[in-house]
Amino acid sequence: MKTLAILLLVLGVLAFAFPVISFVRKEKVLEVGPVEVVAKKHETISFAPLLGVTFLAVGGAILVAGAITGKRR
Repeated sequence: MKTLAILLLVLGVLAFAFPVISFVRKEKVLEVGPVEVVAKKHETISFAPLLGVTFLAVGGAILVAGAITGKRR
């Protein structure tokens, strides 16, 4: 569970650090013999701030819950 909590915390920080990821995707439009026509499409993926907050909150809660239950044993 500790690994999951740390992974969620890291994902939460990354969601805040990089709220928008942009990349270019090449798509083959036409191929006639040795001639190819390729189109470049610009894609963006955006993360809602609520997603980062949720990852941080859940990861922190799992980490705290694990620490509390670990002391009782």
